[in-house]
Amino acid sequence: MKKWFAGILALLLLALAGIYLLIPSPLHIVRIASLKCTTGGAFRVLSDTGHWKKWWPCQQPDCHCPSMDSGGYVQGGLLYHLSGKSNSTLQVGIREGNTELETLVSFISLGPDSVALDWSGSLPAGKGPLARLSSYRRALRLADNISSLIGYLRPYLENPEHIYGMPISLSSISDTLLYATRKQTDTFPSTTDIYGMVSAIKAYTSSQGAKITGQPMLNITKIMNAKYQVMVALPVDRTIRGNGEIFERKMIPGNFMVAYVKGGAYSVNQAMEQMQLYFDDYRKVSMAIPFQSLVTDRLEQPDTSRWVTKIYAPVFR
Repeated sequence: MKKWFAGILALLLLALAGIYLLIPSPLHIVRIASLKCTTGGAFRVLSDTGHWKKWWPCQQPDCHCPSMDSGGYVQGGLLYHLSGKSNSTLQVGIREGNTELETLVSFISLGPDSVALDWSGSLPAGKGPLARLSSYRRALRLADNISSLIGYLRPYLENPEHIYGMPISLSSISDTLLYATRKQTDTFPSTTDIYGMVSAIKAYTSSQGAKITGQPMLNITKIMNAKYQVMVALPVDRTIRGNGEIFERKMIPGNFMVAYVKGGAYSVNQAMEQMQLYFDDYRKVSMAIPFQSLVTDRLEQPDTSRWVTKIYAPVFR
């Protein structure tokens, strides 16, 4: 009987020792994933909680997942909210009842188009063996919950359209012989201003026997004294003599990052900014200034929401 009792006691002592040896304090939760995107793009998306609802798993019509107005987003009974950010690190609080765990989400570049996402945090294990077992189970649940979220986040971040708001692709251009005109304006050029310049080029090139082979190209640059320099160009089928106001421009055949934009001047300007972010994120070098190709005749279509513009950004491949 004494041996049997001693054996049980020994097993209990071994179990207790195992709990303290195998369950450290604090308990570290670490989840690392490799994603096909950039550190800049990933950080901008996750640091903007407006993006969260676009990839968060709670998408069903009958789901009662709270919005950021009520404190955060729920997954598996845990409330996630953005509590801070700095450089390429985010602080994400995970609330369960009256307790909250602060976690860090970091982004480490693995190359021009690959990033390691490190989501980590730690919680105290507690002093007693039962508290340690409870904390261990909680840590496992948190880790599984975070892994599930990363699984939803991965396809969202790996789609450049979600990060830049438009599909961006590599292309080239066939119309390289252009005739252009430029002018300065005190205010942002109106549609009438732009198409007045288009008409001037069309009239002159037609008088010289040249035919237009493509859509108008436009570049608007803000210069000193709050003025704008506007250049408009049209591709033609032959070389003609310029007249001073209308002059020849030859575009070097090469590679371009191209994107289609739907909307008015504000949408186009936003798209140009996103294109610059794309260049910055992927460390691409621009060969020359970007320009717009006016797919829609803006004079014939007054509804700016129906305008289509193609953005070309010359790039060293």
